[in-house]
Amino acid sequence: MKHALFAYNPVSGNRFVSRNMDFIIKKLQSLDVLLTVYRIPENDAKLKDIMNKEYDFIIASGGDGTLSHIVQVMLENKLDIPLFALGTGTSNNFTRSIDLSKSINTESQLEDIIEEVYNGKTIMVDAGIVNKERVFLSSLAGGAFADTSYTTDKNLKLVMGSLAYYLKPLTELTTLKAYDIEITADDKTYQEKAYMFILLNGKSVGNFTNFIDTGNISDGIMELIIIKESTAIEIANLFFSVMKGEDITRHSNVKLVRGNKFLINAHKDMMVSLDGEKGPQMPLFVEVKKECLKIFVPKNFEN
Repeated sequence: MKHALFAYNPVSGNRFVSRNMDFIIKKLQSLDVLLTVYRIPENDAKLKDIMNKEYDFIIASGGDGTLSHIVQVMLENKLDIPLFALGTGTSNNFTRSIDLSKSINTESQLEDIIEEVYNGKTIMVDAGIVNKERVFLSSLAGGAFADTSYTTDKNLKLVMGSLAYYLKPLTELTTLKAYDIEITADDKTYQEKAYMFILLNGKSVGNFTNFIDTGNISDGIMELIIIKESTAIEIANLFFSVMKGEDITRHSNVKLVRGNKFLINAHKDMMVSLDGEKGPQMPLFVEVKKECLKIFVPKNFEN
């Protein structure tokens, strides 16, 4: 029998997982997996000690912020075991990047995704390290809308899901603030007047699966998208292109920079988010750790 740690955020997304814990335990026991269950509290301080046990793999259930927190502890503990990422938040960008974007609203859906992943394969993926201390799996964003994910009312997100994220940007298009941003990517420096930037691992952000075409979660490279200062009409067109699932890098007011190491600097009042959670203040030094994490993916997954 295998032994796995099941670490979950009880208030992520629609909270289906926390309400159906007995079903999860029963299903995994049927697959010959014994679970140690850990409920992640709001101010978590014990996960590092909990992980200092002998496990065959770890199951992480929650949104992108919860998953990156668990991965950070895994990397700090130097755990060389696979992660089963169960995306149960509002956007679930990381699990979208590994073709696990299915909704989890019924026991049958939950059972299907457990079987698909457990009977799948493992691959190695990248992670971003900010200021040599904080980990992110999906995105680092700064500027306009960057705070939407962590300032949107939790009850609104519970009722409306990802639609709640779209409402706030729509009300702010005419009052956007542009920032002077200096970015060094590897050995090249760029200076832009821009509304925001997004450093992306993969192709998904904010519930959009094809935000850019070039993203790859295992190549040691991340894509930095800069939304340059422009007219309200151009920004509105860009926003609706995103909603239609189009690659936004084709717009003239978007700059795409690729690299392994980034130094990002702007005014200290710029809002920053890290996988949907509040991020650190400027400046930001980001290093991409190539293939530092082993994860379960569906058998037919191709990066």
